[in-house]
Amino acid sequence: MLDLKSLIPFKHKSKPVAKQPEAPADPFLAFRQEVDHLFDNFFNGGALVPQASSWSAAIPKLEVTDGDKELTIAAELPGLEEKDVEVKISGDMLTIEGEKSEETEKKEGERTYSERTYGSFFRSVRLPFVVGDQKVDATFDKGVLTIKLEKPAEQQQSVKHIEVKRA
Repeated sequence: MLDLKSLIPFKHKSKPVAKQPEAPADPFLAFRQEVDHLFDNFFNGGALVPQASSWSAAIPKLEVTDGDKELTIAAELPGLEEKDVEVKISGDMLTIEGEKSEETEKKEGERTYSERTYGSFFRSVRLPFVVGDQKVDATFDKGVLTIKLEKPAEQQQSVKHIEVKRA
């Protein structure tokens, strides 16, 4: 009988996961290591987000709030400015995309250390309705992009609040 556990490419919690100092030259080996890392995180209770060093930029975290009359989406985009971000809506698909570039330079005597990082990202969300003539607002404040989409009339809920009294 085949032992199915032998087919799962993850390490048990008792064994520490060693980080690779640099990416291997073989692209298939690099892919295998990335898949192994995803399995390690999944089976050890971690998130399914790859190591930051293996991706050009982080995937923005979203918070979606479904209100009575509008849908609010907040995206965390630390280190970016509103000019670095673009928001697009096509039918029922909302896409947030952008590019981050950062340069640091440090001088110590005659030595100069400089580091440059560049990366682009995008995140798409399927909305529960097609966006037509509804009001859409996007604001950017302190690294958080907030998008407010007015719901179509047929999706807006009329809520009646009832006072709860003591018996």
